Amino acid sequence: IKWVESLAKMEVKTGVKLNLDENNIGDAGAKALAQMKLKEGVSFKLGMNKIGDEWAKALAQMKLQPGVELDLWYNNIGDEWAKALAQMELKEGVTINLEENNIGDEWVKALAQMELKEGVTINLLKNKIWSEGKAILQKWQDDARARGVNCKVYR
Repeated sequence: IKWVESLAKMEVKTGVKLNLDENNIGDAGAKALAQMKLKEGVSFKLGMNKIGDEWAKALAQMKLQPGVELDLWYNNIGDEWAKALAQMELKEGVTINLEENNIGDEWVKALAQMELKEGVTINLLKNKIWSEGKAILQKWQDDARARGVNCKVYR
């Protein structure tokens, strides 16, 4: 998609809100978007784009600055991409919405190895996370709070 490639080359200024919900962006578009440098406070919505694990692995390479919101609700993201996300360093105040995807307990185990930073919010509502995964997420959040980190993990 040419317009996605053009967008990916633009400099996105602080505080900009990009809404690309429901655009059927393909693998080539995802790789292009992954090259974007999202500045502090940028909101980037990619909901309902049929994003799967392969597509999303490219997005997991993005450098998310403090205060960036990455909204990936209602896609087809599963454990493979989620494991790639777990390798990211999430800066202070980053929000990632993964509501209504196919994320399960396997990813939760990988994610819980990441150190939560101040103000990070991760939304995992309406996924395939069962009691074991929910217990791991609760402990992960409790451990961060015991270190004095204010964070939220919705499950």
